[in-house]
Amino acid sequence: MSTIALEVQHCAKRFRSRKGHVQALQDVTFQVPAGARCGLLGPNGAGKSTLIRILANVLRPDAGQITVLGRPLRWGQHAYKRQVGFMLEDLGLMERLTGREQLELAAQLYGLSPDQAAARIESLTRPFEVATALDRWIETYSNGMRRQLAFLLALLHRPQLIVLDEPFEAMDAQAIETAIEMLRARNREGATLLISSHRLDKLEYLCDYLVVLHRGRVRFAGSIAAFRDHLPEAETLEAAYLGWLRTT
Repeated sequence: MSTIALEVQHCAKRFRSRKGHVQALQDVTFQVPAGARCGLLGPNGAGKSTLIRILANVLRPDAGQITVLGRPLRWGQHAYKRQVGFMLEDLGLMERLTGREQLELAAQLYGLSPDQAAARIESLTRPFEVATALDRWIETYSNGMRRQLAFLLALLHRPQLIVLDEPFEAMDAQAIETAIEMLRARNREGATLLISSHRLDKLEYLCDYLVVLHRGRVRFAGSIAAFRDHLPEAETLEAAYLGWLRTT
């Protein structure tokens, strides 16, 4: 098995706007070691969500190569998603399904048997508020329950790589702690994590590795300890990150 779960080489993406072109990603290159718990940091507009949408094969990069779990990522090919769990910024939920129907449909697409699907849905949803609403249409869910459902969809098939975009947004404190413990448990079982979040306190507790984007470029990739070395007086990751931003 490869020692690198995710490798991004010279990835670039730009978008058209009324003022011309916006370069969302520029020569983005980094690796995430297998088994790492990696936080993806950067201010708004740094390119984090664009990068995750490229990894999910929702956006096509203008340039670059991406290797996921040892295999090159090809535009339009989605078989690799049986080994990767994604939670995207827009969630992608099907509003006129119930939560249970959405989970059962995903389980079927991932190749789970009905018995496997039922067991996993029960065990995953039990600690969350969304468990009380599985037979309601998703369009009736609160923002927090939508986030819970999207989070659980990313974990349903026990993927080897879990990629989450702002998973803790709109979740209450109890749901966040439950989600973090689930992620740590999956990591102990061998899964690699890549998580974008503005909740730096949660990333500091959860992650051991960082990739920092700023203005579409990778400014740092390495351990949290190495990132904090540039500002040793900082008592938290958030303090170190804010200090780093002031000097960037």
